[in-house]
Amino acid sequence: MSKKLIITGLAGAIAKPMEQIDKISIIGGVDGVAQVTDYVPTALAKVVETVKETTGFDLTDAMKANTIQAQTENNVNITTEKK
Repeated sequence: MSKKLIITGLAGAIAKPMEQIDKISIIGGVDGVAQVTDYVPTALAKVVETVKETTGFDLTDAMKANTIQAQTENNVNITTEKK
């Protein structure tokens, strides 16, 4: 699975409930806007951290596995079996 698909899938799932929002009133000026716009990236970071802590699987390492740096410096290769 590519890095783009992992991030897109997770971000989409996190943002899905926001589709139900019809109107939003932001109180708090710039700080209030920042809280709204930071919701998905912050939640995404927490998901990655939680998965690593609970399962030991590091999504960040998996996403980096096909980079030249990972393959040359860390000798990381992820292969998938095609059926």
